[in-house]
Amino acid sequence: MGDTENDQKFHPIAKKRPLTLENKWNTPTGLLFQKGMVDSHIAIRFFRNNKALKTLVSENDTTWVGRETNIWNLIYEFGGQSPDHARCQRETALTAILHTYLRAIGYTVTEQPQLNETTPDVLAAKGPYSCFIELKAYFGRTIVGEAEIAQLIKYYNIVHSNPEIMKTFGMNSAIPPKFMLITSGKLPAMKNNSLFNGELSSLSEEKQIEFIKKKYQDIIKKMGYSRYLEGRDTRNIYKFAWQKYKKQIKYKHDIPPRVDFINHPRKLDYIIENQGSIDMILVPANVFSRILWLSNLKRERFYFERLCKSWLSQLILDKGLIDYLGSS
Repeated sequence: MGDTENDQKFHPIAKKRPLTLENKWNTPTGLLFQKGMVDSHIAIRFFRNNKALKTLVSENDTTWVGRETNIWNLIYEFGGQSPDHARCQRETALTAILHTYLRAIGYTVTEQPQLNETTPDVLAAKGPYSCFIELKAYFGRTIVGEAEIAQLIKYYNIVHSNPEIMKTFGMNSAIPPKFMLITSGKLPAMKNNSLFNGELSSLSEEKQIEFIKKKYQDIIKKMGYSRYLEGRDTRNIYKFAWQKYKKQIKYKHDIPPRVDFINHPRKLDYIIENQGSIDMILVPANVFSRILWLSNLKRERFYFERLCKSWLSQLILDKGLIDYLGSS
């Protein structure tokens, strides 16, 4: 993102300073910022590892006099966004990409269908076929593990323990719905997931929670302490994985008997309609990307790849980076 025309025209008027979040700890982001000018307009240039990352330029102001204000207010004003908005933008973009794909294969889409006290992200339906889909719009290196898959298992059990739910959504009781997880994060093979490899099978719920907590504490230790926002976000996901897992298993939690980890791209309508023996489908990011490509949805694949690879700091400084809905 560096070395843009604005970066080349930038003239600094102050020293570089660390960019921190607006909280009581002043959490560092791993970025530096520097005030300056681009032509006759005030601007801010941002750095990571001392390399220019992005320059934001005011559309109107031509002087810094009277503009000594909160740096985050300037980021918003100059076209950036908050970390929370950047996280939400990932989810919005992934949902919109999936909607486009499902419509292209003839499915209708219901967002956040109500299942008792919980809501999957999407219900896809076509004729007698249906599929509840959960999306995890994580950074490409962040693990989608036991807690996230337990959420999908919870949906399976809610529907299968209450046939009236299927009637609510007009489903064909003769063809049970499927349950699918699609992620932009890192989805480990089933042999590395404790839900499927037997590591949790003989443990009480309390011991399962302890096991998950210890597993992710070990992962956190190995990854070390990142000074970048992305690493901090990932650490938080891992830190609280046991709490999320605990929340999911308070429901009946039988693992579906037939789970398919998709290793090769197949159209989702084929998976939903023709693989009758499958209950739950796990779709890793690299496979979903290839599904989009093979379905000739090259624009959607472009934005999905960006979503997987873009650091949170990049999205904060460039809200157009994965603005799939707002692009032409």
